[in-house]
Amino acid sequence: MERLNLLVCLGLICVASALATVVDPRGARPVEQGTRADKCATQREWPFCTDDEWGSKCPSGCRIQGLMDKYDHSLLKKIEKIRSLLDQNRVKHRSTDQVSKQTYDFLKEKLILEAGNDNNYYDLAQSLRQRITDLKIKIDRQLRILGALKDRVKDQVVEMQRLEVDIDIKLRSCKGSCKGYSEYQVDQESYVALNKQINQLDSHSAQNIETVGTLYVMKSRPLQSVTVDSVFKSKNVEGSMAGQQKADLFPEVKTVHLVLEEEGSSSSPATISKVPDCVEAYQNHLKGETNGLFKIKPGGTDSIEVVEVYCQQEGMMGGWLLVQQRESGALSFNRTWAEYRNGFGLVDAKGKGEFWLGNQNLHLLTNQGETMLKVELEDWEGGEASAEYTIRVGSEDEGYPLHVSGYTGDAGDALVIPKSDMASYLSHNGMKFSTFDKDNDKWEENCAEMYGGGWWYNNCQSANLNGIYYKGTYDPEKNTPYEIENGVVWATYKPANYSLKTVRMFIRPAAF
Repeated sequence: MERLNLLVCLGLICVASALATVVDPRGARPVEQGTRADKCATQREWPFCTDDEWGSKCPSGCRIQGLMDKYDHSLLKKIEKIRSLLDQNRVKHRSTDQVSKQTYDFLKEKLILEAGNDNNYYDLAQSLRQRITDLKIKIDRQLRILGALKDRVKDQVVEMQRLEVDIDIKLRSCKGSCKGYSEYQVDQESYVALNKQINQLDSHSAQNIETVGTLYVMKSRPLQSVTVDSVFKSKNVEGSMAGQQKADLFPEVKTVHLVLEEEGSSSSPATISKVPDCVEAYQNHLKGETNGLFKIKPGGTDSIEVVEVYCQQEGMMGGWLLVQQRESGALSFNRTWAEYRNGFGLVDAKGKGEFWLGNQNLHLLTNQGETMLKVELEDWEGGEASAEYTIRVGSEDEGYPLHVSGYTGDAGDALVIPKSDMASYLSHNGMKFSTFDKDNDKWEENCAEMYGGGWWYNNCQSANLNGIYYKGTYDPEKNTPYEIENGVVWATYKPANYSLKTVRMFIRPAAF
């Protein structure tokens, strides 16, 4: 049995050695130096190698792995270089972005400052123009006063000459019948000299205000339709097609265009223009001294609408057109927007009655040229006061805003109250008109509903000639449902809880 096992082992050893000595008929495969290594994983499957790609030297799997590692290493170096460049550019971008932001902030501050200077130039020009206009109006008043005084001197000289002639005649008639007689002779030479001086004064009359040269008007317009170079103020929006959409880089900077225009241009009416019909009636009347009702066209001679108004013509300066009057409280002034727009109430030929001319008529009459407003006040003790302004009322689309300036008088400037700390809350200059059914004031509630009537409320009032009609001083806690001073008020003349007895508002053109 042992012998059989030995024979089987020997047979197996012979078979193994025979198999090991089997030789490939193609011979040994040529191997290039350095292409093989013991660590090469021989079990890895590599792509088929053809002579068309490699020629006579078809590399082994280890060779292919070496070549791949070599190329991978080269690509890795390139990637690392790209990453290094990206890091450097990122650092430079941060620095550039910071500098750009600092430059943007600096330019923004400068541009906003310069834009503010544009507004300062505009405001200064408007202020100067308003002061010049007020000065022209005052000069015009003084010229009229001087003209009236000159006419009065003429009349006095003529009257003096008549009196002396009359005295001379009476003395001469008394010469033969009177007990005593004094010789008297009229000094004709002195009167001749005096008349020559007056005529010479007429020949050197002052230049009329209407002949003053053109007063240019500064206008400020935003540059909305003007194309600004995108390099300076805008950039393309990401995602927009071909850069069609642009974003403004400086939205806080309001770019404006300042223009000087002549008076009377399409956008700027003349300072001294045509006059309303009260002045025309005053000038065309036989003596120009009769008050009464006249028919006018507030929109001008080409308009169709005719309105009957009361004209105050008496005194040295006539031509005043009555636009508001309160004298008895018989008429309620707590009216709607439409009623204040069209006007309500009436006044007779003697100027008696309560009425409001209408905001639309006020707009038309005060926009034909520089217009004066005269406010007459009377209290319950018989005291009187007045205030005069330069006035303009805007259109209905604008809310009939009130623009007043150039106060003179003894009633106090209750419409502007420039010296008050509460001017920004109580001044009526620039305010829109408000009624209980159309709230245009700056208060969180409705001033017209609280104070009654329609007025140019702010937040809320320092004057209100259309308030509730009370008699004298009243107690708001007892007399009013809202416990506020809602009477006929002019706070710079009488306290806010004092309701005036009679108030009137007149307008007339500055040109006369």
